[in-house]
Amino acid sequence: MKDKKWIITEYDENHVLELSRSLGLSPLCARLLIKRGYSDVERAKSFLSKDISGFHSPFLMKDMEISTKIIKHALENNHKTLVWGDYDVDGVTASTILYKYFRSLGFDVDYYIPRRLDEGYGLNTDAIERFAKDGGKLLVTVDCGITADEEIRYAHSLGLKVIVTDHHECRDVLPDADAVINPKRHDCSYPFKELAGVGVAFKLICACEMVLKSLSHIDALRLVLDKFSDLTSIGTIADVMPIADENRLIVNKGLIDISNTDNVGLSALIDDAGVYSKSYKKRKISSTTIGFVLAPKINAAGRMGTSRSAVDLFLTDSRERAAELADELTRINKERQHLENEILSEALEKIESEFDFEHDKVIILSDNNWHHGVIGIVASRITEKYNLPAILVSFKNEGHEMTENLGKGSGRSIRGFNIVEALNKCSDVLLKFGGHELAAGLSVDRENFDEFKRRMNVYANDAFSKIDTAKSIDVDCRIDANEISIETALEVFELEPFGLSNPVPIFCAENMLIASIMSIGENKHTKIILKKDGKSFTALFFGRPASTLPYMEGDVVDAVFNIDVNTFKNQQTVQMIVRDIRLNREQYARIEAGYTRYNQISLNPSLTIKRAEIPTRDDFRAIYTLLRSMASESPDEDFEVNIPFLSRIAKKRFGVDVSPLKAFIVFDVFSEAGLFTSRPLHTDEYVRVINLESFVNGSNIKRELTQTRIMKQLISRIKD
Repeated sequence: MKDKKWIITEYDENHVLELSRSLGLSPLCARLLIKRGYSDVERAKSFLSKDISGFHSPFLMKDMEISTKIIKHALENNHKTLVWGDYDVDGVTASTILYKYFRSLGFDVDYYIPRRLDEGYGLNTDAIERFAKDGGKLLVTVDCGITADEEIRYAHSLGLKVIVTDHHECRDVLPDADAVINPKRHDCSYPFKELAGVGVAFKLICACEMVLKSLSHIDALRLVLDKFSDLTSIGTIADVMPIADENRLIVNKGLIDISNTDNVGLSALIDDAGVYSKSYKKRKISSTTIGFVLAPKINAAGRMGTSRSAVDLFLTDSRERAAELADELTRINKERQHLENEILSEALEKIESEFDFEHDKVIILSDNNWHHGVIGIVASRITEKYNLPAILVSFKNEGHEMTENLGKGSGRSIRGFNIVEALNKCSDVLLKFGGHELAAGLSVDRENFDEFKRRMNVYANDAFSKIDTAKSIDVDCRIDANEISIETALEVFELEPFGLSNPVPIFCAENMLIASIMSIGENKHTKIILKKDGKSFTALFFGRPASTLPYMEGDVVDAVFNIDVNTFKNQQTVQMIVRDIRLNREQYARIEAGYTRYNQISLNPSLTIKRAEIPTRDDFRAIYTLLRSMASESPDEDFEVNIPFLSRIAKKRFGVDVSPLKAFIVFDVFSEAGLFTSRPLHTDEYVRVINLESFVNGSNIKRELTQTRIMKQLISRIKD
C-alpha cells in the first residue's frame, strides 16, 4: 500500500525539558501534553488532575434559568411531561437520563423516540398531537429540536410548553420554544461549546438539582455524576465529541463508574459483549470499548427499526429482562453488519463503474433498495477508503405511495470540507438537510437527484483546490527503542481518557528490522516481530493480513503505532499496535525515484533513456514467475499487485535486481502482450489489480516481448 503522509511533530526541546522537570514526567509525556495544548505547568496540572472543579455552572447557559422555572412549575402542578429524543446513542442516553431523573422527582413522564424509517429525525406533528390529546402539558427535547420551527409552533397551538435541549448547529433564527438550551446558540456565552446532546441534558439535570433541592453547584455535580456519568459518557464518546474540558471530566468519571455500574441494562450489555480482561476477569472499559463494541449495539436498534429496546434496556430493573434486551440488541447489530456489508459491496461496484475520479470530488450514489438506517455507516466506510466525501441516497419505498420518489440520504466528509455548507449551496434542490461539518443527513426528490449531484461536485471542485486531500497520520513524536517500555506505557495511560482532541498517542519508531511476519486471527490480522538495538518488540497490525502487506522478513521499516500493555498469566509485556508501516527512508527513496522516472519516461516519448533502465529477459522471467504464483494463491477473481514489492521479492527469491522502474515497465509490457487485463487501484498508485480470469499462460504469447510496442519504443530511445 502506498504510504500515507506522516506528519511528525517537532518540539522546542528546551520547553520539553522545562515542563518535564516541573511536572516530574518523562520528556516523552511532556511532548504529548504540549501537543495537546497543555504547554504551561498550571494547565497541564489541571488536565492531569481531572478535578470536578473544572465544570462550569449550568446557569451560564442561555435559557437554563427559564427552563428550571418551567420544570419546577410542571412538577408542582403534576403536568404530564414527554422527553423527546433522537434514535442514535447520544439521543438514547440523553432520553434515558432525563426520563429517569424526571421520574425520580415524581413526574408523570414518558419518553418518545421516532421510528427512523417512517418518521425520520426530530419532532413530528402526529406524535405531538397524540401527546396533547392524552393530556400532555410539557415537551422537552434532547439531542434534537433546534430546527423544528413548524412542529414547535404546532405544539404551542395545542397548549404545550416546549423546552429544547440540543447541541447541533443553530440557524440564524431559533425556534420559538419557551426555552432553547444549546451552547452553540450565537447569543450563548457558555464557555464550552462541544457538549453532546446527552451532555446538555446532564447540565439541565444539574441545574434542576441546584434549584429544586437548593444544592451548591459542586454538591449537585457529585450527585448527578454518581447517577448518570456512565450513560452520559457513553453518549459523549459515541457522538465523537472532543474529550476536552467538561467532556473529559464526564468521560473520566463515566469510565470508572461503568466498570461497576448499578445500571442493570448496561451491565447486561457489557456481559453480552464479553468485555473482560483475560487475566483478571474484570471488565476492561475504555473509550475504544464504548466506541467500537457497545455503541454499535445501542445504535443498531435505531438504525434497523426503533430505539425503544435500547432505552428500555437502560430503564429496566429486571436482570432477566435486561439479558433478553441485550441479546436482542446483539442480534439486531449482527443483522445490521450483514446488511452493511451487502450495501458496501454494491456501492463499491457502483463507484468502479460510475464514479469519475478525475473530475468529481464527492462520491454520490443512489439505489432503490438500500436500507435507510445503514447507508450512513457505509458512507463512512467509503470516505475512509477513498478519502473523499461520500453521500448515499436510498429511494427505497417504505410502503407509502408518497415515498416512491423520496430519497433519504446520509453523508460523511473529510477534514476541510464542511458537508453542511456544501449542502446549503444546493438547498433549493433538497427537501431538507442538517448535521455537522463531517456528517449530514438529507432528503431529495428523485427528479432533483442528478442536479443535486452535479451542483455538489461543482462546489466541491472549487473547494478542493484549497484542501490537502492526501491521507495523513498525525504522529505525536519519534520514540527510541529504549523508550518502548512498560514504564512509558503506564505513564501514557495517565493522559486517559482518550478520544477526539485527546487521541491515543501515536509514536514513530525508525529503522526497525522485520524479524518475522505472520498472519493471525484466522488470517485477519498480522503479527510482526521488530528488532532494534538488541531488543525485540511484538507489533500487531489489526485488519491487515500479512498477505496484503508489501513487506517481508529482512526489510528495514519505520512504523507508527500506539503503545499498549499485554497481560498474560500475570506477566505484563509492552506491545505496539501498528497504525501504518513503510520501508525506511533509504528504501522508500529508491521506490519514489523509480516511480518518478517511470512517469517521466511514459509521459515524454522524446526523453532518452539508458540501456540499464530497460528490463532484461531475467527481469521478465522473475516477475512473471512471481505473478503466476500470486495468481494461483489468490482466492478472489481479482488480486492486487504492489509493483515495488515485486521488485524486492525478485531480488530476495531469485537474486535478480529488478529495480522499481523496471518492474513498472515489465508490468506494462505484460499487459500489452495480453498476459492479463488490469486496472490501477485508485487509492494507491503503486498497485495494479489483475483480473484472474484474464491471466494466461506465458507459453501462449506468440510474439517476443521485445517486439511489443512499448519495448520497441524504449529500445529506440537508448542513448548511453
